[in-house]
Amino acid sequence: MLGRVAGLRNMAKFCLGLTKFGRPPNDFVFDAQMLSENEFNDLFENVVEIAMCIEVRNTMFRRIRFPKLQRWYSCNAGPALTVIGNPELTSIEFNKNVQFLNSHPNTQQPYMAIIRGNRNLLPESIQEIAAVFQSYRFIVPTEGECSSPGYVRDLAQLNCDAYYGDIVFGQNPIGDIPSSAGDVEGCVIIKDTLLTDIEFLRNFRFKTRDGCRNLIIGNKYLCISEELERHLRRHLDITIANNMHISCRELPPPGSHVPSLFESLTGEGTNLSCQSETRPTWLESRSNMMLEATVVIC
Repeated sequence: MLGRVAGLRNMAKFCLGLTKFGRPPNDFVFDAQMLSENEFNDLFENVVEIAMCIEVRNTMFRRIRFPKLQRWYSCNAGPALTVIGNPELTSIEFNKNVQFLNSHPNTQQPYMAIIRGNRNLLPESIQEIAAVFQSYRFIVPTEGECSSPGYVRDLAQLNCDAYYGDIVFGQNPIGDIPSSAGDVEGCVIIKDTLLTDIEFLRNFRFKTRDGCRNLIIGNKYLCISEELERHLRRHLDITIANNMHISCRELPPPGSHVPSLFESLTGEGTNLSCQSETRPTWLESRSNMMLEATVVIC
């Protein structure tokens, strides 16, 4: 990896000041993550023609600039420009006369660019980007859209108005249940976790991409209400299997009174001398755990 970074930086220094970058057709994908923001923008400061694909993923760049660019030939591998998951990015600037050219015209028209999940991209920059790509196959970025956090280990990560990418829950996420929901363009995957409640998913609006596999499987403590399961199946092509048995839906809700053995047998309440009985609490019954707690019945 270090050798690759050093090689790319040496190439950037060697090519600094060039007006043409690459020769079509080719399969070259330029990974901007290997450079600093200044190194990247300095490299393309005077470039008028690009023949390659450029990816800017998961950087801390604030600005991306192609001020003199006139022609951009995409590579054979996909979109000319991919910009995804850069949380500090506020603007992407183009020469307004730039033309994007498909270097593999015999294939189905590809997206010329994918610019998604850059939460702080300014509205005025989004408008300028939309104008540049209005003649091409392109999805206009959504203001405030986050890149998917990947494995959700803390529910506080789910604090955006919109998400691009799959939401995959870690084994035992911490944190409070999200107070608000958002639009998600991606899959939801809850597999082999220790989660006990996912009712909050009801408020998320999922738009699954091609090839998505939505899964809620193998969560041994997860009790899914009938209403939630019906809601998820209505809105998603989803596999729900091997979670807690549906009999868990008959358990009383949290905080409700669980009758004692005496009350269950006699239908009476109490004023008898205190007795002790060993049985699972509501939470333990809900989780199907083989632990017992002593409940005092008075």
